Amino acid sequence: MDTSFSVWHWLVVLVAAGVPLLLLVRHRRRRAAAVANAPPTGIGGWLALFAGILCAGLLKSVAELALGMPDYLSGFQNKAAHGPLAAVGLIALAIMAVQVWAIVALFQKKRVLRTACAILWILMLLAPVSLLSMLTVPGVTLNVILPAEDILRSIAALTFMGLWYWYLCVSTRVRNTLVN
Repeated sequence: MDTSFSVWHWLVVLVAAGVPLLLLVRHRRRRAAAVANAPPTGIGGWLALFAGILCAGLLKSVAELALGMPDYLSGFQNKAAHGPLAAVGLIALAIMAVQVWAIVALFQKKRVLRTACAILWILMLLAPVSLLSMLTVPGVTLNVILPAEDILRSIAALTFMGLWYWYLCVSTRVRNTLVN
């Protein structure tokens, strides 16, 4: 009985072990390529960042409302300020309502998110404009209601929101995610 291992034996062992290994490697590569070529979906990437910013914006709005409420209510002591203050308050509440609408639409993956963000952008534009009605109140000046840093902050926020709206319109991930 010859116990030597010939080249033919090694070839059989190599084929028996190598073919399944080769098939496994090919399967893994095809699967990785399929995953890499799959269109992005779900709340991830830049859309996840947008979701975080949207939620943080709502929290900021609620905090600003809570902190500014005493000053806002004290303004109603002046009868000439009732109308302008009501307009400013309604715009602030509308902004928060649309923020909630946009957050719900995003997490429910609804197409109406783009519409909600467009309305939010318009309301953000109207908020500083609504403050101009306060100029009808005696003793109120432009510097009091709209300091220069608030104007710059508003312009930056409008630009920022415009860029995010553009992203919502052109992103493949957003198109594939907002399906309801």
